[in-house]
Amino acid sequence: MLGQRAAAIAALSRPAKGAGRLVLATAEAALQRLPPPDAWPDVALVIETGTLYDEETWRKRLIAGGYILDERIDEPGEAAFRGSVVEIFPGNADRPVRCDIVDGRVARIRTFDPASQRSTGDCNRITVHPVTEIPAAPEIVARLIQGLESRRDPIAAGLAEELAAGRRPYAFERLLPLAYDRLPSVLELLADSPVVIDEGVGDRLEARFDDLEEADASAMHLDRNAWETGLRGRAVLTLEPGGQASSSEPPAVSERTLPRLAGERIAAGESVIIAAANAADAARMAERVAAATGRPVPVLDRWPVDGPPATPAALVLRVAAGFTFDGVTVLAQRPRPEGGAGPAAPLAPVDLSCNDLAVHLDYGIGAVRGLDTVEAGGQPEDVLVMEYARENRLLVPAADLDRVWRYGSSDARVALDGLKGGNWITRRAELEREIGRTAKSLVRQAKRRTRTKAPVIAPPAGPMRRVAARFPYEETAGQRRAISAVMAELASGRPMDHLVCADVGYGKTEVALRAAAAVAFTGRQVAVLAPTSVLARQHLEVFRRRLAGLGLRIEPLTGGMAASAAKTVREGLADGSVAIAVGTHALLSKTVRFADLALVVVDEEQRFGTVQKRALARLSIGVHCLALSATPVPRTLQGALAGLRGVSVIDTPPVRRRPVRTRVAPYAPSVLRSALMREKARGGQSFCVAPRIADLPALEAEVRALAPGLSVAVAHGRLPVAELDQVMVDVAEGTVDVLVSTPIIETGIDIPRANTIVIRRPDLFGLGQLHQLRGRVGRGGTQAYAYLLTDPDTPLGERTERRLGSLEAIESLGGGFALSLLDLDQRGAGDLLGTDQSGHLRLVGTELYQHLLARALAGAETDDSPELRLGVPQTIPAAYLPEEELRIGLHRRLSRLRDEAAVEPLREEIEDRFGPLPEEVELLLAVAALRARCRRLGVAALAAGPSGVSLTLNDTPCRAVREAALERLWTGQVRRTDDRLVFALGADGPSEILDNARALLDQLPPVGTA
Repeated sequence: MLGQRAAAIAALSRPAKGAGRLVLATAEAALQRLPPPDAWPDVALVIETGTLYDEETWRKRLIAGGYILDERIDEPGEAAFRGSVVEIFPGNADRPVRCDIVDGRVARIRTFDPASQRSTGDCNRITVHPVTEIPAAPEIVARLIQGLESRRDPIAAGLAEELAAGRRPYAFERLLPLAYDRLPSVLELLADSPVVIDEGVGDRLEARFDDLEEADASAMHLDRNAWETGLRGRAVLTLEPGGQASSSEPPAVSERTLPRLAGERIAAGESVIIAAANAADAARMAERVAAATGRPVPVLDRWPVDGPPATPAALVLRVAAGFTFDGVTVLAQRPRPEGGAGPAAPLAPVDLSCNDLAVHLDYGIGAVRGLDTVEAGGQPEDVLVMEYARENRLLVPAADLDRVWRYGSSDARVALDGLKGGNWITRRAELEREIGRTAKSLVRQAKRRTRTKAPVIAPPAGPMRRVAARFPYEETAGQRRAISAVMAELASGRPMDHLVCADVGYGKTEVALRAAAAVAFTGRQVAVLAPTSVLARQHLEVFRRRLAGLGLRIEPLTGGMAASAAKTVREGLADGSVAIAVGTHALLSKTVRFADLALVVVDEEQRFGTVQKRALARLSIGVHCLALSATPVPRTLQGALAGLRGVSVIDTPPVRRRPVRTRVAPYAPSVLRSALMREKARGGQSFCVAPRIADLPALEAEVRALAPGLSVAVAHGRLPVAELDQVMVDVAEGTVDVLVSTPIIETGIDIPRANTIVIRRPDLFGLGQLHQLRGRVGRGGTQAYAYLLTDPDTPLGERTERRLGSLEAIESLGGGFALSLLDLDQRGAGDLLGTDQSGHLRLVGTELYQHLLARALAGAETDDSPELRLGVPQTIPAAYLPEEELRIGLHRRLSRLRDEAAVEPLREEIEDRFGPLPEEVELLLAVAALRARCRRLGVAALAAGPSGVSLTLNDTPCRAVREAALERLWTGQVRRTDDRLVFALGADGPSEILDNARALLDQLPPVGTA
């Protein structure tokens, strides 16, 4: 971000060219003072093909510009010198560059992907701007030292040497007022320019003014008076809130899908512009669209101002979705994720691999042996091969994979069922009866809850806008959905019981804070519970900071508080003067009385014990409840299926959040030292985690010996509360380089500068716990690293190796759900569901248990899957998708489609990941759409071939009426055979067969026709 700001400052220091200059800024950036352009040193490094190379000069220029010289390049602001190759990630660039040096000159400049290290293109020239607003030019360093010495600041001694070595003190950018004689604002630099203030900016400005006033930060920011003075005498346009803009254009689509979509629009006579994120993408997309349409596609420098652009064309335009403007359809390319695509999401709810155990609804537990292709009715058809007892095999058609559910990995110790005999059918019938009784009980609870009344929460709009404006980040789409759902439930007049599921660092706390503020602004009370005092302290600080000055008293209540302080808080809760209490299980004590409790927020609900959960149930009677969790479990989802709980899943990662790079390796002192020193050089902090308190002294001594220049602190649950709090404050303020701790940090610790975590003996942790720990780093947008260092003298078992390998494989953002499923699969369900439900889960596995429960809750006695027998190929060519596991996953996904509208998004996903669809996959998608349509229209069976189509309707009261309507429409072409209607419709080839089936369904009256 600093690199982009530096590039903007450099641009502002030059005279405007052409039509003028447009500056876009956030509310926060607009208030920030800038280095004066006339004093901005010329430290940018311009590199062109043929530029003379002097390693010492380049190193000094880069170090002066704030770059970190490292062994590898991961993020903006880093550089690496490797003999005849120099790699630089410019601060304002999307990708790093690799400079090949030949005979003392730059021979070639290539962009590359930092994750795969593969080149992505060539360029002739690049400007490497600083990644700091205080470049280490001699005159600036001298001014800094003089200013620091006048303040008697000890960092003045040796500052020049530290900067020359590429080491910058913590919070170095805060020394900006000492580096320059004056700090103008963007308003001063653009003195006569009009200002457009976007919708919502006013609230953000007001919130920022409050924060700056509290922090006394006027030396680096404009206060309210300075801002208003800067606006005086110039044209100011404020955009008012309006209706939600609607657009029929699709959201940003993938690189593979966009040429097809553009071709369709162009063929329909539309004018089309392709919007790409950068020049390289625009050129590549222009080439691909030209190849797809057979028409030239030029790349435009800018949107023409003197008339509509000639189309089709491509343009560098960063937009989140397509739109229509001046009669031109703009299609947006979805940008590729930073740091590479990462592992692809599974095509099925849970991957089903060869040798896994699976449950067939009709035959029971068997072992998956692979996917085979057989001939059925003269057409190729994929079948899943399952092995049962006594080596009997079952071939399951791919279309019937919605009847196959994963049981677990091959590690699960369970006997296979036999294909002959009724043992499985008897067990399944008993299980369905038990689940049916559970479902009825859950439904009764849901009905009782709907009859219960709760306070209607309707907070005042003004204070709520101020709370939202103080959120320092852009809300993600997932957060907006969750906040909207929670606010709607609070206003419903019924007790809310809502679960917010989100991966580590995805912003669950913000949803809770908005809900708590809404309740408190109506004069009622809120209790926020956390499983540990550390997490409670973190929440307390966030709530107090965000709600400061809004008239709400927010107090802590934990078991480690002084008796007098705890008594004062309890009195405040009893008389209503405390609006929000943030604490641990101490809030559940029988000595705590609330004057008007309306909301209970529970963070990490699964970490509370049975006794605490019973106390929670008592506390929650008749009030709103909000639970936060990163790892939802079947029991929790069970309540959601019944309607007992609302559920919001925040599945959108924060802007600029990157996956944590994870490495599993045997412990070596060199690895530990390298990790810690590298993080220190980046200006960040590290965590070193050991599983037991007894392990901490040795680990602390080791860290101090390996990295003697780093400040080290220790944290664990047995420290006195005051001492633990002080340690966490020191870490948050940046005075600690390395925190050596137990897993006490796994929940709630939010340290934006912490970007490296080293975990000793990871084999002693569960997958979910390791994922939580890994989520403590990389929360500020910087590339983060997790080192899982095993004991080299303790060999790992096969299952442990596989468990730790899962963390390396699932690095992607949002991987918590996948890891929790893997943990459940590899370690068993334990007592998550209570005794009875746990037994059921062991009997059929998690997937099928949830399916049976959902079916029972819906009141369905049987599965509603229609039987389709179509004379078309139903196979995925191995040449298109070589991985057998992915072919199985895609077949499972297709067989489970319930809605025709879901077919097109799946088509785009497949095309995005694997390339243009072959005819066989197009046919599979068409069959899936037909199956979904049959389900909606109440068709029990549909068969089609070269000579006709047969149809069997579900046995409903309107069946005879619907059949008679079809017979009238198809007089002379239809006959009855038992319970089927057979239509004489000839077809030549698979496409015509499917067209005939669709035509028949088009004329079928809907269910309920009288």
